[in-house]
Amino acid sequence: MSLNQHIVLQFEKPGRREDFDYPDMAKEAGTKALADAGISYNKIEQAVVGYCYGDTTCGQRALYQLGLTGIPMYNVSVLYVF
Repeated sequence: MSLNQHIVLQFEKPGRREDFDYPDMAKEAGTKALADAGISYNKIEQAVVGYCYGDTTCGQRALYQLGLTGIPMYNVSVLYVF
């Protein structure tokens, strides 16, 4: 049986906390999300990551903070249309 869960977290504006960059945000949010879901990161088989500014590998960099290496990661470019 496959575990399929989607985790959505509250947005926090970057720069709100001093010395708290996106990898730190990802670690905090990811740790809380996994705890809330009741699973450990070794149960994660793949990840979808996105970015709207910065380097195209920001998503991978953020997930490395959780120990998520060796899994497929799909990049999604976020486009803001006004």
